[in-house]
Parts: sequence; structure tokens; C-alpha cells
Amino acid sequence: MRRRFVMVFILLSCTLCHADVRYEFENPRDAWILGSGLLLNGIGGWFYHQVSPPDPSTLSQSEIFFPDRIALRYDNPTASRFSDWTLILVSMAPLAMSVHENSSTGKWTESALYLESQIWTSGLTRLCKGIVRRPRPYAYAGSSTLPDKDAARSFFSGHTSIAFTGAVSTGIFFDHFYPESKWSKTVWISSLSLAATTGVLRILAGKHFPTDVLTGAIVGSFVGWMIPKMHEEQGGADESSISQAMLLSIQFSF
Repeated sequence: MRRRFVMVFILLSCTLCHADVRYEFENPRDAWILGSGLLLNGIGGWFYHQVSPPDPSTLSQSEIFFPDRIALRYDNPTASRFSDWTLILVSMAPLAMSVHENSSTGKWTESALYLESQIWTSGLTRLCKGIVRRPRPYAYAGSSTLPDKDAARSFFSGHTSIAFTGAVSTGIFFDHFYPESKWSKTVWISSLSLAATTGVLRILAGKHFPTDVLTGAIVGSFVGWMIPKMHEEQGGADESSISQAMLLSIQFSF
């Protein structure tokens, strides 16, 4: 574990850089982005609600991917509650930052970008949960209580995907608003650590397998990078940003 965090710090030091980038909205491009994101949520929501509770008699721990079996050891309600709080903190940070900065200029571009990012992350998450229908770890516990629909919505972790979208957006927006700040690395490390904590807590809560969390981290990071990248008005952004976000997510997800 310590070695992974050392690798993260090295990666951050090597890849973080500042760029003078401005963002803009364009029609009809943004109408398509927003509209397709809302449509994705609608379709994903339909599949999401069609999920049926898993049948405990058909569940076998031997069929679980070996590294994922560690999640079967945990069922901590306190960890579940704390994951809600860490999710709120990391997902609200970029919105609070962008609203604060946008309110002084009267332009709400960055705030709208973040909302677009979370709409897409939510849509992808709900769609995958509804299609894959993977039983959660606690569904394998053999409890006398029959599992509900949510017990079949393990893949992938929505808390983690939303948290990593927030974490990557926080770092990108901070570098955008304060390109000369010496606090850039601290902001990136703090936000990604908080997102990673959210994912770990979901495993400890018995809600998700490690691969659920890893996938959520990758998807959330990609969307958090992709939406701002699509709205860049001019060049200057470091093309290694996507590698940074993806690699950091992989390191922080365990």
C-alpha cells in the first residue's frame, strides 16, 4: 500500500503542469452533449429499474474473480455512512470552486461543464448497473433476509465514479483558475485521496468488489477529463492529462 502511494507522488510530480486554457460553449455541440447525457440517464434509468433481486440459491463464491473475494469479508454500515460523506465532499468541491469563480465574471462555463460531467457519469453508471446486474458482495453472505433489487447493482461503483469525476474536475479547475498556484499538487493529491477513500469505504461496507471500484475510478476520471477537454477554446493543455488521470485512478483505487 505504501509503495502505491509513493508511486502516486512520483507520478504527480512528473506529470502535473499548468496551462493557460479557456473553455467555451458552442451550439449545437453542447445541446448534443447535454441532450445525449440526459438521454443516457433516461435509458440507463430504465435498465436500472428493470433489475431483479439476485437469487441467493444461484450465487456461488467460487465463481467470483479471485482478487474480488476479499470484499466478502466486509459488511460495515459505518463505512457505508462515511462513504456518503466523502462522496459529498469530493463531488461538491469543483462545483463550489467554479460557482465562486464564475459568480465574479458572470460566466458560468466551468460550473456548467461540471454538471455535464456528472450527468454523463451518472448515465454511464446507471446503464452499466442495469445491464450487468452483478450481485453485491453482501448478497453472497447467505443471510436469511432476501436481497432486494439494489443487491444486483454492484458493477460499477457509482460512489466511486462520481467521486473521481469530482476529484479530477477539482484538479483541472484549480489549475485553470489558479495556474501559478503552488498548491496544485496538494489539491490533486487531496482530491484524489478523498475519492480513493470513498472507493475503499464502499469495499469495507460490503457494497462493492475491488473491480467495481477500479472501473468506477477509471470511468469517472475519464469523464472528468473528457468534458473540459472537449470545451477547450485554445491549445495549451498538456496531452498527458488523460494519462495522469487514468494512472492516478488505478493507483488510488486499491
